[in-house]
Amino acid sequence: MGKISVYLPDELIEKVKKKTKEDDLKQSQLIQRALKEHFEAEQEEEGGEAKLEQLEDQVDTIKRTQDALLKKLNLRIKKPKEERIEEEKVVLLGEDEEEESEEEEDF
Repeated sequence: MGKISVYLPDELIEKVKKKTKEDDLKQSQLIQRALKEHFEAEQEEEGGEAKLEQLEDQVDTIKRTQDALLKKLNLRIKKPKEERIEEEKVVLLGEDEEEESEEEEDF
């Protein structure tokens, strides 16, 4: 096992001393444990980011597949008029159908 020297602020040293007394540990045990937990948390975070990227890739693949199927069926998705949508409503239009204008939608 290797050995390193580290300079810590006085307040951190006091916290280390207090915690080692409370948990009946050596200072090196406490610091090793803290570093191990830090690196494990960092690794989990990186794994989460990789998983998010993988999910985004899957969503892109699904969108491309959906677009290809709609094109093959001669259908298209009616684009919503509003920029922000709470719940997305999708209306499929056939080849001969036109999108309704905003005046027709208002009651």
